[in-house]
Amino acid sequence: MGHTLSRPPFRVKRGLLGNRTRMPYAGQIPHRKDAHAMPSLTYLATRYLAWLVGLSFLYGLLVAYAGLPNTLATGVILAAVPATDVGMQAARRASRALTMRDMAVIWAVCLLVFVVLRLVVPAVLFAPVRSMLADPEGLRTTLTVLASTAAMLALFLAIGKRSVPQG
Repeated sequence: MGHTLSRPPFRVKRGLLGNRTRMPYAGQIPHRKDAHAMPSLTYLATRYLAWLVGLSFLYGLLVAYAGLPNTLATGVILAAVPATDVGMQAARRASRALTMRDMAVIWAVCLLVFVVLRLVVPAVLFAPVRSMLADPEGLRTTLTVLASTAAMLALFLAIGKRSVPQG
């Protein structure tokens, strides 16, 4: 049986100050051990965006034609429920168990999508939204909805993550 020698993943090279640094061989990209552990944030953000837009459109139709109530609490729930699917997809696609830090990053991405879609874009496009945000009472209501949505997003992300069996 022949003996095959394999190269170590890094070669040692002297830096500018004479210290030894570990450099990858040509064609190798240095990375952490868990670089691929978390699923793509772009995929998760797109999935959350699709759910958010789809549910908002469907509920808008139900409000217009079936007379369902359109309250702030309903808006919070409609924004948070898609996080269940995002949490499930994140847990399924991860190569290891997701940590609290991973879930916090996913939560922040979902919250950012919500803020851009429900606050920034309307404020840029519509003057009444800007005037509502300039009013202290309107700003307080907006911040209350934002804080409630942030808390519910965290709850529904955790529910989605826990609904996937770890194995």
